[in-house]
This record gives sequence, C-alpha cells and structure tokens, in this order.
Amino acid sequence: MFGEPIPDLNLYAQKEGVYCCSKCGQALFAANKEFAAGCGFPSFYEHWGDGVTLKPLDTNGRHRIQLLCNGCGQHLGHLFPHKHTPTRVRYCINADSIIPSSIV
Repeated sequence: MFGEPIPDLNLYAQKEGVYCCSKCGQALFAANKEFAAGCGFPSFYEHWGDGVTLKPLDTNGRHRIQLLCNGCGQHLGHLFPHKHTPTRVRYCINADSIIPSSIV
C-alpha cells in the first residue's frame, strides 16, 4: 500500500491516497500533489478539499500564512510562494503533523 520511508522526511513515498492529520485523521493532502522541494520538509502544491485552514500570521516583523488542520486546529506548517508548481505555492508541512492513509 505505501512505499519505502523517505530517509530525511520520516514519511512514506506514496502515489495514491491522502495524507491525514496525525491528531484527528482529517484528510489534508492528496499524495499525488506532493513534490520534492529540496527544503527537508514534506511539500505539496495543493490541499485536499476543505481540510486545511489558511491563517494570516504577522510575527517578528514578517508576514506568513500559517496552515492549520480544519478538523482540530493542529499547526501543519506554512504556505510559501513557489514559481515551479502548477498553483504557484508550496505547502511546507511539519512531517509529524501528517500520516499516510489509503482513503480517497
């Protein structure tokens, strides 16, 4: 069902299914929307349905968009511009906040 662990990401290289919130199980990202950004964090270019909340965050003199699970509010990571994705954004995700699932 799932591929081999990716050494530096502690995730599974899956091509089907979704990644869900590690706290509540909410579907967050389709596995086929994941890409290698070279940043050391799991990266996606699109979220799944309404599973992710985007929250503007202005701290330490800079503006970012925080990503939260819409089911439980767990912090997932941040959204950044990325010119090499179809959506022009990169969801930079904390590996501990997601788990692979075969649900679709």
